[in-house]
Amino acid sequence: MSLLYFCFLSLLSQLALAFTFTTSGDVTQCGTLDINWTGGSGTGYFLTVVPIFGIPFNVSIPDSAYHAQNSSGFFSTQLPVNASDQRAALTMSDSTGFGKGGTSKLHTIGAAVNGATCDLTGPDLSFVYSLTQVVQCQKAKFTGYLESTAVAPVTVVGIVPGGTSFQLDVGSAKTFDWNVNIFNGTDVLLFMYDSKQRQGGSELFTVGLSGDTSCINNDSPSSTEASSPTSSSSPSPSSTSSDSKGTSVGAIAGSVLGAIIFLAVFVTLGLFCLRQWQDKKRARTAGGSEFRHTSRPLGSDLDLTADGDAYHQQSQHLFNSPVTAQSPFGSGPPAHYQHSQYLSSNSNLHANPFGGSAVSLHAASDSDSNPTVNPFTDQRTGPGSESMSGSRRKSQMSAYKPPSRFMMHTDAEDVDLPENEDGVVELPPSYVERTPKRQPGQPSNP
Repeated sequence: MSLLYFCFLSLLSQLALAFTFTTSGDVTQCGTLDINWTGGSGTGYFLTVVPIFGIPFNVSIPDSAYHAQNSSGFFSTQLPVNASDQRAALTMSDSTGFGKGGTSKLHTIGAAVNGATCDLTGPDLSFVYSLTQVVQCQKAKFTGYLESTAVAPVTVVGIVPGGTSFQLDVGSAKTFDWNVNIFNGTDVLLFMYDSKQRQGGSELFTVGLSGDTSCINNDSPSSTEASSPTSSSSPSPSSTSSDSKGTSVGAIAGSVLGAIIFLAVFVTLGLFCLRQWQDKKRARTAGGSEFRHTSRPLGSDLDLTADGDAYHQQSQHLFNSPVTAQSPFGSGPPAHYQHSQYLSSNSNLHANPFGGSAVSLHAASDSDSNPTVNPFTDQRTGPGSESMSGSRRKSQMSAYKPPSRFMMHTDAEDVDLPENEDGVVELPPSYVERTPKRQPGQPSNP
């Protein structure tokens, strides 16, 4: 029990001695700054003002400002800072080391209030140095400080605004490689001084991103404020070296998995678009084929403008063909009718191509009583419609050979045939078992 009580008291004493400080009011040119702190060694307190692109300087704090009874202290001082420096960070130290009390955030230096004045003549810049790019877990090289009259040994001081601070012992080397063990995205103020406490100026850097996190550990300088890292896959500054390596592997695996998923989505989308295009193409092809029907004109195969001989030859050829003629509309002759195979080759029978019914047309003669038929207009011309000489008519008849005409007959026993316009009754042919084929020039028997 007594051992537990002793440990508890030790813990309270350690908490009481924790060194922290705060400031009240704004930081202005030649303005008054109030400093409050708790803990520390009790002696050797001082405040360091580090302006960006300026020359840092120290403000000494007397030991009497510290009250050992309550382990706290208070001090008020006028800061000789220039508003032209724009921003500055404050860090507090004691006899145990630099920056043990921590570092404030970056303060914006305001203009003088109520006409406050002070001596703004600060120390001159004694030397300069160069620094390569500051990247997480990579080496940054300091050069040029000895060439510009710095006196070895040289020390580099770094402070993280709102966080911790550190020192780098450069010694007397002409160049110095610093392994940047600071988490990416962290702001760090660096300044250099030599053995004679001369200043080489300060500069603000932001640590760059790197895939290497092996140097990040609990001892890495960091900010106590919430940081905004540039990569969510990087570990926090408090992670151990092994944890950071595992996180890096997990980040790589996650990136690979994300790339695979993206590729799969892209391929699926491409296949879907290709399928849609093929379906539309097939639909257009099928839609076009539905209306590509080959149609036959309903006209006659006979050339009505041809001369009589050609017309007669085509008619006779069609009539003598063994193929049964069919109507283009799907109807044919009556079932009881058979085409005759014994019609005369020089028959003057022909179906009217413009009328719906069969018409009996006789061959033209030199008699004026027989009307002539125009096969193109299907109108009869009477004997008195025109006057011409018999010789002329005969010469025309000899030159013109009327086309063959077809006539469809029915059996005499089936219907009563009326007389035609000329008073002639056409009797159908008489069908017997075998009718001999009529020779050319032989008159036909009714």
